[in-house]
This record gives sequence, structure tokens and C-alpha cells, in this order.
Amino acid sequence: MEITTVSGQRTVRSYFLIFLGALGLTFLSLAVAIFVLIKPLVTVRSIVEIGFVFVQTRESNIEEPEAVVRLITAKYAPEALSAMVNKGVPAAVTNALATSTAENAGRSVMIVSTIDPAAENQAKEFQQKIIDQILQEETKRAQLVRERLRSRIGVTEKAVANLRQEADALVRTADDVDNVLADAKARKDELTGTSERTRGNSAPPAPSPDGLGHTSTRTIEDLTLERAKLAQHLVRTRHQLDDRTRNIARARYSLESIREAIVSQQPQLVSGSPNAQRLNLLFVALVTSILLAIGAIALVRELDGTKSRAAAASDPSHRAEAAS
Repeated sequence: MEITTVSGQRTVRSYFLIFLGALGLTFLSLAVAIFVLIKPLVTVRSIVEIGFVFVQTRESNIEEPEAVVRLITAKYAPEALSAMVNKGVPAAVTNALATSTAENAGRSVMIVSTIDPAAENQAKEFQQKIIDQILQEETKRAQLVRERLRSRIGVTEKAVANLRQEADALVRTADDVDNVLADAKARKDELTGTSERTRGNSAPPAPSPDGLGHTSTRTIEDLTLERAKLAQHLVRTRHQLDDRTRNIARARYSLESIREAIVSQQPQLVSGSPNAQRLNLLFVALVTSILLAIGAIALVRELDGTKSRAAAASDPSHRAEAAS
């Protein structure tokens, strides 16, 4: 029983050593192949900050970064790749550059290329071509915003000038009505005094001025109503004038606040970028080594079983027991 136990322990130990040997040898071979055949990749990154303008104290992008990302994918990057191909850049490099990505973060757009270290300059040139296109288009859009604001300011200034003329005319008309109203009130007071003196005089009655007094009363009422309408019209005109003046101030502030797109980070290597490709391949190599080591154990056990059956079949005592 002790011999069997010791023998069993030796068998387990030998299997374990076989497993470790197969695992170590396989993983070491695969790791050497990975480090020799697979070159480390580097990451080149650039960042462009999209232009903006203040609209009523609120920051507004001249163009949404999501739209710029779509333009990079659909237009700018293919055009840059075409230029690189025409320049004679190897297909392996352009194929790697074709996998570049663009994404937005806030008001910024980031371009990332993961390539072979030997193609670092080509990656920077590729991203610079994209950046040049972005800046060119963003400059055009900023100029369009400026022109629209200037046009709005010009139209509003004309409206303000017209409103000021209208307000001045209303003020002059109101002054004229005030003068006429004052004369009408004075005439009415004069007619009222004359009528009272006539009634107190014992001389033969003269034609009554009551009709003239009634006419003066109606004139005063009409002038007072017209003066009130002029005052209301003047208030509305001044309110419109104030609104247009504020709109001009806001438009001028927006015009002065325009900021065009800028490059916040030129194309450059990302310091300390992890070599994810090698790490992934090493993980695959470890899993593959474990599976091969398990297969080696199974193969050794199968060979041991075959040898044991062959030895038992060749033993005379075993054949005698089988015959009986």
C-alpha cells in the first residue's frame, strides 16, 4: 500500500513537471516569436478646438463637433489618404492610416492614428492634412457668421434711424398739439368770460356765443384724445427703439466674440502609450500554452496506459489467469 502511494505521488509529480515543462516551453516560444515578429505600435494624436461665438451671453459653436467628426470620416480623411497615395506612400502605411479614428470631446475634435514607429512622420503628415482642411472650412464658416452679423447690424441700424426719426416727428407733433390745445383752452376761457359778462349786461341781447363755446369744447376733447394717442404711439416707438438698440449691442458683442478654430495639440506621439497589441497577443499565447500543456498531459497519460496494457498482455501469469 505504501509502495502504491509513493508510486502514485511520483506519477502526479511527473505529470505536474510535464505540464510545467510544456507550458513554459510553449509560452516562451510564442513570446519570443511575438517580440521578434510583432513590432510595437505607436500612437499619434492631434486635437483641434472648434470655433465659437457668444449669442446673448451663451456660448454657441460655429459648427457642432459631431458634424466635424462626420466630415473627417466621410471627406477629410479619404482626401488626405488619396494625397498620401499619390505621393507614393507605401500601401502598408496608408492601410494603417485608414484605421485612424476621430472623436469629439466637448468643443474639441481628436484625431488618433496607431501605426508602426517607422511611419510616425507619415502619420503626422496625414493628420496635418486633415487639420488644414478643418481650419480652412472653419475659417469660411466663421467669416460667414461675421457677414451675417454685420448685415443684421446694418439692417437694424437703419430701422433704429427710422424709429428715431419717427419718434422725433411724434414729439414735434405732440408739441404742436399741446400748443393748439393750450390756445383752444385759452379761447374757451375767453369765450366763457365774454358770455358771463353779456348775461350780466342790461343792454339789448346780442347773438349768444354758446355755439362757439360748444365748438371749443369739442375741439379740446378731440385734441386731448389725439394727444393721448400720440403719447401711446411715442411710448411704443421708444420701446421698439430700445429693443433695436439692444439687438445692435448684442450683435456687436457677438461679432467681437467670434473665435475661430485653433489647433490645441499639433500631431505628436502620445507619451507612454501602452502596446496593447503585444499585451493581447501575450495573453493569447498564455491561454494557448495552457491548453497545449493540458493536451500534453492527456497524451502522456494515454501513452502510459498503452504501455501498461501492452506489458500486462505480455506477462505469462496474466495470460494464465486469462486462460483459466
